[in-house]
Amino acid sequence: MKKISINEWFNDLSRKRINIYKDSRETEAYNISGLAETFHTDLLQFVFELLQNADDAGANKANFQFKKNLITFNHNGSEFTRSNVQKISGFGYTDKSESQIGMFGMGFKSVYKITNQPLIYTSLEGRKFNFKIRNTIIPEKIEETDKFTEKIGNRNKSTTFKLKINKAIPSDFHQKCKQFIEENEFKFLLFLNNLKEIEFSILNIHYSFRKIEIGKDKIRIKTKKNNKEKEFNFYVYRQKIDFLKKNKNAYIIFAFLIGEKGYFYRSPIKTNLHIFLETHENTGLNFYMHAPFIPKSSRTEISLEDKNNKRILDNCIDSFSKLIEKLKKSKLLNISFIEVLPNYDQENYSNKFEKLHAKIQECLTKEAVWPCTDQSYQIARDVKLWGLSKENIFTNYDLQLLTGNKNARWLKENKHTSKSIILKQHLKDHKITKDNIFDFFHDRADSILG
Repeated sequence: MKKISINEWFNDLSRKRINIYKDSRETEAYNISGLAETFHTDLLQFVFELLQNADDAGANKANFQFKKNLITFNHNGSEFTRSNVQKISGFGYTDKSESQIGMFGMGFKSVYKITNQPLIYTSLEGRKFNFKIRNTIIPEKIEETDKFTEKIGNRNKSTTFKLKINKAIPSDFHQKCKQFIEENEFKFLLFLNNLKEIEFSILNIHYSFRKIEIGKDKIRIKTKKNNKEKEFNFYVYRQKIDFLKKNKNAYIIFAFLIGEKGYFYRSPIKTNLHIFLETHENTGLNFYMHAPFIPKSSRTEISLEDKNNKRILDNCIDSFSKLIEKLKKSKLLNISFIEVLPNYDQENYSNKFEKLHAKIQECLTKEAVWPCTDQSYQIARDVKLWGLSKENIFTNYDLQLLTGNKNARWLKENKHTSKSIILKQHLKDHKITKDNIFDFFHDRADSILG
C-alpha cells in the first residue's frame, strides 16, 4: 500500500482532532483543555519535560531563551516522526519506553501551564516541517510567511519550540525561573543520557552547564553564570536493571559529590529522587539517586503500589550492596564515604525509601565496611577510634593484645572524623578519649596479667 503524502496525512489528522474537540465540547464528556491542569501542578515542570524530550531525541545540546512574553527552546536532536506529531498533539498516547519518560507523553502537556498554543519548528522525513497545536489537540501548519520560519531557513538537525507566555502568568514568573535555574544547576545534567550542554538566557543573565565524563565512574559538571564559573565532580555508580520488558537499557545510578584525593562530600541540599530529572520525592539520603520508577501522572511523585516500582526499590537496595563491594575492591571506600551516608535519626520526609535506609544502617552495623589503618575493612564492633589530640603510638597488634580481639583495628581517620555524627552513633563505645584511656588500658592490663 502506497504511503500517503505528509500533507494528506497531516490534514487528515487535523480534521480528526477538530471533530474530537467539537464532540468533547458538545457532549461535555471531558474537558480536554483542563487535563493539563489536572496532571501538572508545578508551573516550572515544563523546563524538565522539554529537556527530557530533547534527551530522548538524542540531543547533546539544548538552550532556553526567556524573553518578556516568549520562551524559546531549541535542541539538536533527531527530527520528528509522524508518530511524534500525533502524540505531542494528543492525550493518552506515548512513544516512550520505560527508559524514556518524557518523549511526548503526558509530560509535554506541562507547557500548557504557561502557554495556550505551542509552536514547533522541526523537520519530518527530511523536510522542513513547522506546526502549532491549538486547543491542546489540534495540530495546524504554521504559515510560510511566519517570520521565524524565514529566519531558520533550511537549518537541519534542529528543533525549536516557541511558547508565548499567557497573560495570566504571575508577574514574578521570570524571577522564579531564574531562581529555579540557579537551584538546579548541575542537577539538570546529572542523570541525562545524551545532553551534555544546556544554556539559559534570562533577565540579562546567561547560564551554561556542561557535563564531561572522566573515565568510567566520574563526571564533571561545569556551571557558568555570566563570567562566574563553578565546577562539580561526582563519583557515579551504575547498576543495570534487567526485568523491565520495554526497556533493555535501564539503570539505577548513585552519584556522590567528590573532591581531591577521593574525598566524598555530603550534598549541601536535600536530595530528591531523580527519574532522569528531579522529582518531589525526598529520599532522605545525602547523595543523589536516579532510578527508572514509573511516576504518577503529576510526574513528580511515585507509588510503591506499582509492582514494578516495588521491584525497582528492591534493586536500589541490592545496588547499594554492590556499590559497597566495588568501592572496597578498588580501595575507594574511605571514612569520608561513610560520613556521607544518612544517620540513624536523619529526617526522611518520605518513608517510601525506608527499606533503603534500613539497608544502609545494617551495612554500617553488621558488615566489614569500616576502613582501618592497615588497609583492611572491619565490622564496627572490631574498630577503635583514637579520639585524643596526641598522635596514636599504639599499633593494631598492640590493640589486639589489649582487647583480646584478633580482629581489632584502628580506624583510618581524617581531620573531621571526631566530629562526625554517624561515627558517634556507630562507634560511640569504641572511642578512646582522655576520659576513658586510663580505664581502658588499666582494665586490659589487669586481664592480661591475670
